[in-house]
Amino acid sequence: MELLNGLNFKKWKQDIELNLGILDFDHVLKEDPPTKLNANTTRDAKNKYERWHKHIKMALICMKISKTNALQGGIPETIYARDYYNSIAEKYKSFAQSKVSNLMNSLTKMKFDGLGSMREYIMKGIEIIEN
Repeated sequence: MELLNGLNFKKWKQDIELNLGILDFDHVLKEDPPTKLNANTTRDAKNKYERWHKHIKMALICMKISKTNALQGGIPETIYARDYYNSIAEKYKSFAQSKVSNLMNSLTKMKFDGLGSMREYIMKGIEIIEN
């Protein structure tokens, strides 16, 4: 799995979702927490509650260790994996919009100068997009 470094959020998100799915922890990103336990709680409900909270902890660990050290402080701490995941997504949503803006700016400033072939010009545009 590739570590989240600030430039690869889309790939990191796919990797996290795949890994949590394989481990059967992905439900903590989609479901609301189970209701609090009380004296009338059934054994099945207690098991579900305990399982869900164990999976939250494991999902949080997976997400936290899959980031570079430089990004550790930029995400607020939370006890729910879904909130932590959404905080990361929100942070990189604005980053992605900025990146798209910079790409569009670079591509619109490109001009074919007549030197070299049209193929080289197109390849230069593709290179800008890939970097």
